[in-house]
Amino acid sequence: MNTLFAFGLLLFLVMAPWHQTTANDVFGFHITEGAAAGYVADKACATCHNDKYQSYQSVGMAKSFTKPRPEKYIENFDLPPLYHAKSQRYYRIIRRGDDIFFHRYQLDHQNQPINVFERQIDWILGSGHKTRSYLYQNDLGEIYQLPLGWYNETQEWQLAPGYDKKHHLGIGRNVRRECMFCHNAFPEVEAGSDRRNQAHRFPHELPEGTGCQRCHGPGAGHIQTVTSGEADLEAIHNSIVNPRKLPVAERDSVCFQCHMLPAIALIGTRRLDRPVYSYRPGENISDYLVHIDVEEEGLSQDNRFEINHHAYRLYRSQCFQQSEGALSCISCHDPHHKVAESDVASTFSAVCKNCHDQQHPKTNTETNTETNTKELSDCISCHMPQRRTQDVVHIVMTDHKIQRFTPNKETRLAPLHEREHDLTALEILDLPGKPEGDEALLYQLLALIRALPTHSVANKLEQHLSKMQPVSSESYFDLAKAWLDLKHYTKAESLLLKLTSQHPDNAQAWQWLGIAYTAQQKSEQAVEAHASALRIDPQLPEAHFNLALTYFQQQQYNLARTHLEHATSHRPTLAKAWYYLGVLAAKKDDHPLAIWHFQKALALEPTLTRGYNSIATSYQAINQTEQANRYLMHGKKVAFSPDKINPKYNNDIN
Repeated sequence: MNTLFAFGLLLFLVMAPWHQTTANDVFGFHITEGAAAGYVADKACATCHNDKYQSYQSVGMAKSFTKPRPEKYIENFDLPPLYHAKSQRYYRIIRRGDDIFFHRYQLDHQNQPINVFERQIDWILGSGHKTRSYLYQNDLGEIYQLPLGWYNETQEWQLAPGYDKKHHLGIGRNVRRECMFCHNAFPEVEAGSDRRNQAHRFPHELPEGTGCQRCHGPGAGHIQTVTSGEADLEAIHNSIVNPRKLPVAERDSVCFQCHMLPAIALIGTRRLDRPVYSYRPGENISDYLVHIDVEEEGLSQDNRFEINHHAYRLYRSQCFQQSEGALSCISCHDPHHKVAESDVASTFSAVCKNCHDQQHPKTNTETNTETNTKELSDCISCHMPQRRTQDVVHIVMTDHKIQRFTPNKETRLAPLHEREHDLTALEILDLPGKPEGDEALLYQLLALIRALPTHSVANKLEQHLSKMQPVSSESYFDLAKAWLDLKHYTKAESLLLKLTSQHPDNAQAWQWLGIAYTAQQKSEQAVEAHASALRIDPQLPEAHFNLALTYFQQQQYNLARTHLEHATSHRPTLAKAWYYLGVLAAKKDDHPLAIWHFQKALALEPTLTRGYNSIATSYQAINQTEQANRYLMHGKKVAFSPDKINPKYNNDIN
């Protein structure tokens, strides 16, 4: 549809008697407010750009996040459960009618199910072109990832990345705003709620898919300009972002906001005081995010290859570096259209021939064994071949680093196992607008302290912040959290006292201060700190739980029970809260209730050593020795500390 015709159509619709426009509505579409203001539903874009809107629906970005629906299912739900030997757990996703459910269990010494957990799946993350993950959301709005993933190329269930280890996060991996930033369009949330150190909660109604406006900017103003009847074509064009017409750094930034991730082990830091949902197309990404590159033990930078390395690997290519901005992501990829598999080689190779217009000479088979078996018109299969990713080991992706010679097929596609990252060095990625000098060092230290807190890094950050005064309080929150993680409670307390004074309405600061007090057995101060957190955020599960522990220490068991019940009400998957409810029931000799609580805790967290001792004690108290022995025997196989599986270690009860 051409612009003039679209303009006329919209003008007609606006003037139609049935149409109403309000301050929060344009053309019948709601305009978002709050942290990400000025956005509309993507279907509004389809009114004038229907061809692009419809073709975009086949692109992975349009399918990056969705509710489970039968028409969206690509999985084989009839496959047998996946057994993970390291954690001794069975996993399965089950379809019942239109809904799907995550199911996890273990087998006891008699091969009977034990520690059974099931939860309906609320969201699907990922397009499914390669893989999908599955999420659930509680009433509080928190979203968590489940351990099982679907791998579409191999048509199999395997663990999601990061779970192939004996002790992993299970069902407790919190989905943070930083994750959702790249996997979905911005939600409508209160202004300021997307700042660092605010709870990670999401509305229960969310956009589905990354959408048009993540690349083109908020659309409400554009629609208002078009429908005003007063704007000329130049004003209409200027009211929305066309990435192709941006300067080079800003053009590339539109893609780099999500597709530039040098290292999953050390994710870059947003600029201090930049909320998560504050990036807008047209900005230089370096004004929003500081990208960190790393070196790893035994793995050269040229040989590092991860699932989100499209832009990073392209950036490291000589073709990109020498093109002076002529080559970019959108040189090959039209974001509105998915290229048919049969056309991939010719479509992308045509871009190569814009510069390399001479016929490609045959390469010696000793350096590239595949060249002679490929048509010379196919540049991609030799110079940007498929390769197995090192962080998501069950899939292969196109390596976007354009290389003259690449490893042979057997090497590139060889099976890999998940590994721990052994980082030896880090640096700020050399993008336009990157920080320099002391500012660069600050962002390096912040990235390190968030991912790998150590006493050495914490001390360096403390010294550097003192040198750089004044610095945003966000960095002091990071330092305070590091001191807590490192169990340096006196330093954490000192810093958190200042932060609660500067930010008296920050619930997290008060909650952390309460933890520091509790660890130092300052019970009265801990109660007041947690109570302050709950006055700000009455639903904060961590504050309820930690306040309950403080009351537990004070033997104020009724108050402890009340706050544990609040914690489990707001976050039903908080295993330790269920455990302590069991302890309190056992103290009142209500062992059937205690057993029920302990079973809940162990279903949620099968490695909970104290849970096995406690449930065995309660079973013994009601003369069910066989059940007591069942849990003790199972705990000796799967608990975090199997050598402590014996009721005599259960200090919470005995």
